[in-house]
Amino acid sequence: MYLLLNLLGAEASLVDINIILLRESAVVRRQRSAARTTTVRLFRLWDRLIAHEKTPRQTLRAASHFMPL
Repeated sequence: MYLLLNLLGAEASLVDINIILLRESAVVRRQRSAARTTTVRLFRLWDRLIAHEKTPRQTLRAASHFMPL
């Protein structure tokens, strides 16, 4: 039990450090090409949903074609 608490405490301190680094732009997030493409497609679908060009059902169906399972 104490080992688990120590590990959780260490993890929490790492999260705090990562948050500080992200705020200072010291950490740059890198994405693989496939992940970047999927993200772009999702944002385009989301924009079309918000603009009422697509229904939620159409949006989910379109997303299901390129989302990995």
